[in-house]
Amino acid sequence: MKRALLIANFNSFHRQFNLPYIKRLSEKGYQVSLVSAGGNEFDDIEEKYNIAFDRTPYKLKNIKSFFKLRSVFSTYYDVIYISTSVIGAFGRLALLGKKHGRVIYSAHGYNFYKVNGKIVGKIYLPIEKFLSKICDCIFTMNQEDYETTIEYNFPCKEIYNVDGVGIDTKRFGKPTVEEKNTLRKQHGYSEDTFILFYAAELTERKNQRILFDVLQELIKKHKNVKLLLAGAGTETESYKTIVAEKGLNEYIEFLGFRCDVSTLLKLSDVLFASSLNEGLPINMIEGLATGLPVVATAVRGHVDLIENGRNGYLFDIDSPVMASDSICKLIEDKLLYDRFSEQALVSSQMYDINVVIHQYDKIFGI
Repeated sequence: MKRALLIANFNSFHRQFNLPYIKRLSEKGYQVSLVSAGGNEFDDIEEKYNIAFDRTPYKLKNIKSFFKLRSVFSTYYDVIYISTSVIGAFGRLALLGKKHGRVIYSAHGYNFYKVNGKIVGKIYLPIEKFLSKICDCIFTMNQEDYETTIEYNFPCKEIYNVDGVGIDTKRFGKPTVEEKNTLRKQHGYSEDTFILFYAAELTERKNQRILFDVLQELIKKHKNVKLLLAGAGTETESYKTIVAEKGLNEYIEFLGFRCDVSTLLKLSDVLFASSLNEGLPINMIEGLATGLPVVATAVRGHVDLIENGRNGYLFDIDSPVMASDSICKLIEDKLLYDRFSEQALVSSQMYDINVVIHQYDKIFGI
């Protein structure tokens, strides 16, 4: 029987992104093994290797984990699929001198990216280019990453761009007015409050601080608004301090880490995203699949999902007024809002798992 090995930082990554592909490979006759931090909580897995890499590349623990991973490669695998940048780098280096079948890598968004036509994080570009020699296949999830891979002549045999990891759009769907109002009542929100929602780690990269500036502008025209932030992270306390200093406590709620994001999406009106860069954000695809118009920074990953003026609005990262004006349009024009909402649903369908999974068949070579 053929063997496949899927490698990621954490069990949560496999749970969130890889379960459909574990099942797919199993159905195609592969024995599937996993590498990630954590015990074996997965069904139908041949082997689970608990190897933990730190997200910061220069940590000593990564050297120890590198040698553990290299020992795993003593077993031959017909398919090896490595996801995300840090473990992707160590994983490919650990493959040097080892004989295996098809080696696949996806960064889920490179650590270098373009801002105003210039590459940010230039140190990572030559590293990624060198490591691409070790792969049979690289695939990206947004047009900028794909074009950069081609532009800089990454020496990899196959380079593809895919439509994300796929989601089960049936889990979402647009709620009726009655369903939405019921959920709001259960969670303590009034029917007439305009609710903005963003689920993301509270970090510098996710850049929630710009949302606070937007809220300051927005409440000059509309005070019956609320921003819900689901997530935790390194900037939690500093963000709470900023919100208090700006006098925005009554308009912004920090919800912490949540497992009920699909419910929170259904009681919201707009998905409001502020990231500095993305791969292809699953939280935004879920918002679209719930029928939420999106107001988001015009950055890599967002521009692949949002057609400005059709299923949402994109705004410049340094322009809170531009974002506030976009939200005002959606608050003040119900026909416009409804049109955006319907288009959000339509645009989400190309990212359904039943569509995307066939793109991975070509990547896995099955």
